Amino acid sequence: MKKRLFIFLAFMLCALCACGNGLTNKKTEENATMNITKEYLIAHSDLTDSDFEEIDFEDFVRFYELTEEDLEKYDVSALLRMYEDHLSEEPVKDYTPVFDSASGVLTDGDLDNISVIIWEYHEGTYNSCMVVDFESGSAYYGTECSLDRIGESDKTAITEDDDRAYLAEALRKSGVTEWQNEYIGTSEGTTGHFAWAIGVKLSDGRCVHYHGNGVLDSGTPETMKPLLNEIKNRFA
Repeated sequence: MKKRLFIFLAFMLCALCACGNGLTNKKTEENATMNITKEYLIAHSDLTDSDFEEIDFEDFVRFYELTEEDLEKYDVSALLRMYEDHLSEEPVKDYTPVFDSASGVLTDGDLDNISVIIWEYHEGTYNSCMVVDFESGSAYYGTECSLDRIGESDKTAITEDDDRAYLAEALRKSGVTEWQNEYIGTSEGTTGHFAWAIGVKLSDGRCVHYHGNGVLDSGTPETMKPLLNEIKNRFA
C-alpha cells in the first residue's frame, strides 16, 4: 500500500533530520506497478538478481506500490530490507476483544459451548496468560506472553476432541456460574500487585468476562486459582 512508502519516507526524513512533503503525487492502482520489472529495478538500484532469489518480486512491488518514479526517490535496498523484516515477523493474534465485548454471566448450558477461553494472572512480579482456542485447535501459555500478541512461539498444545468436555467439567467444578463478574479486594497488607481475568467466547459469539484485583484471595472465588492451575496443567 502507498501508505507504507509514506511511513518509510517519514522514517528516512527523521533519520536525516530534514523536512519534506512526502509523496504528493498519488497514482491509481492501475499505474502503481506499471512498467516495473525486476530487470528495470536492478538497473536503477544497487540491488542484484541474487537479492531477489528468495523474494516474490511481484509481491514486493505490490507491497509498496512501486513505480519508476519511486525508484528515483527511495533507497530501494532499504525498502527490500524492511520487506524481508516484514516477511520474518511472526504472525500474532489479539485475543483481548474477548474481554472488550463481554457481557453477562455464564449459565450451565454455556459451558458445553465454549469456543475460546483466555486468562491472565498477575501476582507481584509474576505474570502469566493462557489461551485455549477450539476454533483454531491450539492452546497457548507463557509467563512472558501477552493476550494481545499471541503467536506460534507461545503454543503449547493442540486441542483434542475430549478437551471441550474436560474444560466444561472443570468449569462446572469451579462453580463459575455462581461467580460475580467483578471482585475488588482490599489492598491492605501487601505492596505487590494482584489481578486476574478470565474471558470466555461462546460458539454463538457471545463473550463473558470475570476479573478481580486486590490482596490474593481477598474477595476472590476460592476456586479461581485451582481452576487456572487445572487448565494450565491440561494444556501447558
